Amino acid sequence: MAYDVEGYSGLGQEAQFDVQRRLRALIDGACDRAGLPPGEYEVQPQGDGGLALLPTGGKVDEPRLIASFLRTVTAGLGGVNGLRDAGSRIRLRMALHEGVVYRADHGYVGDAVVESFRMCDAGPVRDALRRNPAADLVLVAADRLYQDVLRHGHHGIPGDSFVRHLLRVKLFEAHGWLFVPGGDSGPAPARDRSQDAPGVTPVADTLDGDRPYDLW
Repeated sequence: MAYDVEGYSGLGQEAQFDVQRRLRALIDGACDRAGLPPGEYEVQPQGDGGLALLPTGGKVDEPRLIASFLRTVTAGLGGVNGLRDAGSRIRLRMALHEGVVYRADHGYVGDAVVESFRMCDAGPVRDALRRNPAADLVLVAADRLYQDVLRHGHHGIPGDSFVRHLLRVKLFEAHGWLFVPGGDSGPAPARDRSQDAPGVTPVADTLDGDRPYDLW
């Protein structure tokens, strides 16, 4: 997961200290509430953003983890922002990907790492945040992750609310699936929506066995 704070460079130093403190509390808190204790995830901070590596495969129920994590990030943004004015709110662009990642001398190596940051920086993702001034989060998912996990609507993930966009950044070009909780994910060509993004009705599910889990 790559993430980046919108408008960070325009803040003064004191505000940047405050944003970094709230951002780290947000990520750690979301992981904790998603059931990931320290040691089960890793974060590589980069000032106004970073890279978070979450467990997948046989260790966890991946759809359940993603649903819980996204829900807690969305709720957590409201908590860390509180009643702050627009200039000091944390507004995130966040990209989700999956793939093999290797630890290196100065961070992590892997196609998914590079592509996550490219997706996070893509024009449609930036445009979505500008187009939704009340939103604190814009999420973009890699096509493979969307097809494997998100489109099926498990655990309340609104699979039919994601919109397919072509993402181009530097030499990177790929399709990604954009979602703005409570906002406008942007138009997609009719051909893309009918052929590549069939609507999926989220299925009822539970996280704790006794109540429906509504992500948004």
